[in-house]
Amino acid sequence: MILKGLGGYGWTLIAGVGSALGLGGYGVTKFLGNSEEDGISPFSWRETKTVKNSAIKNAEYIIQKDVNNLEDTCRKWTNGNFVVMEQWECKKIVQEKWGQGKSKQPKEWFRSDSESITEVLYEYFSGNNDSITRDKFTSDNWEIGQLTCQKLTVDSQVEVSCSLKEEGTQEELQN
Repeated sequence: MILKGLGGYGWTLIAGVGSALGLGGYGVTKFLGNSEEDGISPFSWRETKTVKNSAIKNAEYIIQKDVNNLEDTCRKWTNGNFVVMEQWECKKIVQEKWGQGKSKQPKEWFRSDSESITEVLYEYFSGNNDSITRDKFTSDNWEIGQLTCQKLTVDSQVEVSCSLKEEGTQEELQN
């Protein structure tokens, strides 16, 4: 009886509310179903867990500036101590590595000795995410969040270049 009395507006209201609940439920399920790793943004600054890590001798990384930052973000470890790199030093590395061609610069770039590189990557990418392990960074190529990363040995140092998945690898950018 009640269903007969709803009329056109009543059925429209029921259909609208039902759709909203269905889509809302889908959104919540999608949100809760994503792993922590999927939430890694290539542009958000992540502080490392510690300011001193004796497993890292010397290393440096550069995060390409985006619309929110006026300068590239540059940090380094010197004898295990984590410090902010001087901006002139950062600009010098960027100039030496990629020149004026910012399109060739990867979104995130790391350089270290072969003994420290895995720890550097773990320290940077793990942040507060305990689901990421050091094993992730032992291969030559991997994906994390929105990034695809490639590890290369250059002049006795190990360099890792990470770009957005749709942009391709650093090797593809150089060709």
